[in-house]
Amino acid sequence: MTLTAYGLLFGFIFGIMLEKSRVFEPRIILRQLQLKNFIMIKTFLSAVLVASLSIYTMQEMGYITGLHLKPVLIEANIIGGLILGFGMVFAGACPGTVVAQLGVGYKDAYYTLIGAVLGVLGYSYAKEPFLDKWFYAEKGHTLTMDQVLGVDSGVLIAVRAGVLIVILVWLEKKFPTDKDCLLYTSPSPRDRQKS
Repeated sequence: MTLTAYGLLFGFIFGIMLEKSRVFEPRIILRQLQLKNFIMIKTFLSAVLVASLSIYTMQEMGYITGLHLKPVLIEANIIGGLILGFGMVFAGACPGTVVAQLGVGYKDAYYTLIGAVLGVLGYSYAKEPFLDKWFYAEKGHTLTMDQVLGVDSGVLIAVRAGVLIVILVWLEKKFPTDKDCLLYTSPSPRDRQKS
């Protein structure tokens, strides 16, 4: 199986999981940002847990080699995070959920998609003449937590997994998923048209 085929397969699986978890819905996204619904953070923390354990295991088994870390650029991360955060608040979507919103019939998602495409184009045109001079002139260091803390990466992954499990269990006890789902999910535009 080629890398493209694997990418399509896992993209398809991710799309199904995104739709089933309902974290693409604008109301879920906005309520998460308001700290009133925690389905989204529970889903993402679960994904981080599974991905970090999987990548570490595949690296140790030799299936993954040569991961290239990007330099730490604090200012660029802060500005990019603010732009993404404001965009999520205004659009009720993030670039990863817009395709799922289009798939279930949210018409507003077309505007989000157009905004995302314009943002990518703007970034690509601004990168070389402006951003490279401001942010990338002095390359940051490729830091990892195991380097900063001086701990073996396997130990750090195990500790991170334990902490994430504790956080997920606490979130589920404090904010049960079944209550979140019942209170805040709504039928998609396509489902509303059928009824």
